[in-house]
Amino acid sequence: GGLIGDAADYATILASYNTGSVTGTDPDIGGLIGYVRYGVVISASHNSGAVTGVDYLGGLVGDAGEDAEIFASYNTGNITGTGPLVGGLVGYLEAGDIQVSSSYNTGSVSGDGDTGGLVGYGGDKVEVFSSYNSGSVTSTATDTGGLIGGVAVTLSIVASHNTGPVSGDGDTGGLVGDGGDTASIVSSY
Repeated sequence: GGLIGDAADYATILASYNTGSVTGTDPDIGGLIGYVRYGVVISASHNSGAVTGVDYLGGLVGDAGEDAEIFASYNTGNITGTGPLVGGLVGYLEAGDIQVSSSYNTGSVSGDGDTGGLVGYGGDKVEVFSSYNSGSVTSTATDTGGLIGGVAVTLSIVASHNTGPVSGDGDTGGLVGDGGDTASIVSSY
């Protein structure tokens, strides 16, 4: 990661940023954090460097482990992966709940499945409030979305939007690729 490669549990990133490019050949590459196992919180922080790798890539966090909170943070760097689980903010949440609020991505995002303008894939529950993506989202496989590529169980999107072009191969949507078992979208476009 631009700040931390492998972060401790309950890592908190506050009012911090990265401007340099981040490149890796293994999974878990992020503009700020590559991997954290549990409970990461990112607030008032951003990345503007390009993030390039294979899979588990994110503008802020590559692999967020279990439970994550992203507040008032953003990415403007281009995110380029050759594999799945790629997101403008977070590539992958293994389990638990990820909350993204008042945050955005403007960089282009490309991957090979489970690719989203904000989150590539959420293992259990994804909640997005007052957030947006304006970057292009491109995938060569399924589960591609302007905000969320895919979620396993529960999805909630409120007062959020995507204005970037989205292209994928199956299960592709302007906001969400695969909405999981239960999806609620309110006041969003």
